[in-house]
Amino acid sequence: MLILKGFIIGLGKIIPGVSGSLIAVSLGLYEKCIECISNLFKDLKNNIYFLGLIGVGVIIAIIFGSNIIIWLINIWYLPTMFLFIGLIAGGLPSIAKEKKINSLFDILLIVLSFSFIFIIGIFSTKANFVPNKSIGSLLIISLLGFVDAATMVIPGISGTAIFILIGCYNFILEFFSNLLNFNNILYLVFFAIGLLIGIITISKLMNFCFKKHKNKTYMVILGLSLSSLYMMFNETISNTNNIFEIILGIILMLIGYNLVSKKIS
Repeated sequence: MLILKGFIIGLGKIIPGVSGSLIAVSLGLYEKCIECISNLFKDLKNNIYFLGLIGVGVIIAIIFGSNIIIWLINIWYLPTMFLFIGLIAGGLPSIAKEKKINSLFDILLIVLSFSFIFIIGIFSTKANFVPNKSIGSLLIISLLGFVDAATMVIPGISGTAIFILIGCYNFILEFFSNLLNFNNILYLVFFAIGLLIGIITISKLMNFCFKKHKNKTYMVILGLSLSSLYMMFNETISNTNNIFEIILGIILMLIGYNLVSKKIS
């Protein structure tokens, strides 16, 4: 079950506009993952076992799912996106129910975090990053690894959406699709360095936020989640007028919603 959930999280990392960590929140895994990463050596065996099973699912999804996702997006864009909208939406009622809005400041946090994706859109670029073996290019790849870690750890912020905005999505998708290519080894090393540093530092930050300001942290997550859903739905529905695809998409969205609302168990 953990491998299956990890697989779904991994697919979420690939699809534009979808946050893998937000899916982890929906699946009820997020807090435990953050706790395990931040306190890895306190219970090394169990933490590695838990994270390892999820990691296996994520890796399988990234290595073998990239080409499938490309095909699905090209052929069945709306149904594919609607499925993941359902997967994300399925976990939000439990968050809203468990975490109470206690003050105007909580509402402000939701509004500000909801606005975040619109703010970063201001800095978007149409340029595409083309890597080479120079130090500058390798450092940029490490920075992309750090950014990927941040978007992986912070729920509601889609790594693929960020990469599209900064002109690096084509490189990242091709990089993931050819992860086992020997020519990408150097890129993989520098990306992994940035990814590791990012996961450790951002996880500790999020763990601190949960321990000290848990309810307010969830207000931010809720705002980011609603923002992601709005952007995904708006972008998806504007790309088709095919009635069959819309009906199929709604069915898949309901399936995804029900799967997550029942925690796939």
